[in-house]
Amino acid sequence: MKKLYSIATSCLLLLTVQASAGIVGAPYSAEKFTATWGNKQIAGEIQKISHFKNKSGNYFMVLSKKTVTDSDETETYNLYAYGFAEKNGSLHELWQFKDFSTSVYWPKFYKKETNIFDTDQDGNPEFMVAYFGSSDGLDAKSLKIITYLDGVKYKATASYPAGNEEDRYRIVYDKNFSSLPKPIQIYVNKVFKKIKPMDNFQ
Repeated sequence: MKKLYSIATSCLLLLTVQASAGIVGAPYSAEKFTATWGNKQIAGEIQKISHFKNKSGNYFMVLSKKTVTDSDETETYNLYAYGFAEKNGSLHELWQFKDFSTSVYWPKFYKKETNIFDTDQDGNPEFMVAYFGSSDGLDAKSLKIITYLDGVKYKATASYPAGNEEDRYRIVYDKNFSSLPKPIQIYVNKVFKKIKPMDNFQ
């Protein structure tokens, strides 16, 4: 009986944490998405789709990755993220993100925190794209969190020392970041605090 109570309590706590974080994006099938909307808007192979629906509309966020082979047969890849809203039966692009790898730089989505949120629970969802930037050598590594809200882009970048003595952990915010609703600012900073980034730079 105590074990069942413990399990139920844990589930309730998990739901409470998710609600307070404002995580509202649900997984969505790539097959269903392409069957409904096609994939002409998407570059590369779909990695993840999040779906959010409320009274204000029907929203999707798509992550994709495209492999590129240069003329010298060097293989790199491009990362893409897209925000969409359904309007009058058609899909409209709200924003687009892209970052390209090189021979010494390798970006990677932090999928756990890349989602559609309604952190301040005002019914107006924000899209968050979180991704790591790993690089060659001892240069500092980065975790960037880009928030798209009402078509405006807000970015925060955490830098993590990787061997250079002069490097220090720091977070740099775009000038407009402070204009985000406070609950969103707080949540972004919580993401920086709770992860172990160096585990993702290998």
